[in-house]
Amino acid sequence: MAGGTTLTGGWQFVNPPKYYEEAATGYASVITTATASGIFGKVSAISVETDPGTQEFRAVGSEDVYTQVIGRVGVRARITFALVDTSSVFVSYAIKANANAAGDISRPIHIVWSERTWENGSTFLTTYFALRGAKPNSLTIRGSAGNHLEGECEVIAHSLTYTTTASAFQSTFASEPTADIWNFEDGGANPVTWQSRAVDVTDFSFTVARDLKPVYVLGSSTVQFLFAGNRSITGDATVVYLSASTLADSLTATSGTMSWTMKSSAGTFTGTSTVITGHSLPQEISGETYERITFKTGTVAAL
Repeated sequence: MAGGTTLTGGWQFVNPPKYYEEAATGYASVITTATASGIFGKVSAISVETDPGTQEFRAVGSEDVYTQVIGRVGVRARITFALVDTSSVFVSYAIKANANAAGDISRPIHIVWSERTWENGSTFLTTYFALRGAKPNSLTIRGSAGNHLEGECEVIAHSLTYTTTASAFQSTFASEPTADIWNFEDGGANPVTWQSRAVDVTDFSFTVARDLKPVYVLGSSTVQFLFAGNRSITGDATVVYLSASTLADSLTATSGTMSWTMKSSAGTFTGTSTVITGHSLPQEISGETYERITFKTGTVAAL
């Protein structure tokens, strides 16, 4: 049993995750001087996964692996956050079509944070982390009655760097947001509409998948290009009131606009050319009957 070990965790963050956009579609070779002004929201979790993509080599004459060599290095992260007013900028960035312009999926971002981790004697070292050349591969926003609104984003990155030298990190951080997080009632009366009809729902979520295409080239084990592929927008909701028109729309693949006001005058999901792709009516003797719908959206506007 190890002795003298001190537990660290999320409470040891010095600077919660922020981001800044790179100036071009390529990847910076070093961590450049910049202000991490982008706000995800109030981040509740961040996890990073690395995979060196090792390749095993075996040779005749032995039943064991002869060597393992580095392959295509993969770096992914997942960030969970409660939305605040400034979250709409990042959400729109993840949603926007690829127009090779600032603020859309064509521009990689640096995601930076610092935390006290890895013991050095009886104290913790402050380590500065940076996910370089990152892009959102998928983003989900969900809300349900009685709960705050939550976002979850998966990103693919060019690389992960870290240092214990603050001067080498060369990044300052925006202040943490102090405004209230978005709550389920912030959208006002009738926040969800389908075909301009108000719909009572107990929960609503949508996901934007960007189908990123990592490209590796000879001479490097890290991603050299990260292109956005086909954009797919899907979602689901639980509807309280039984509606013959909604059932009919699902049977006829009727196209319309699905809208969810997440916060009045601050953020609205508007999906046009939307089709209800699934409709269920689970019924039993002891419970209420709710409609469960899934949908696919042709296009979605920035918040």
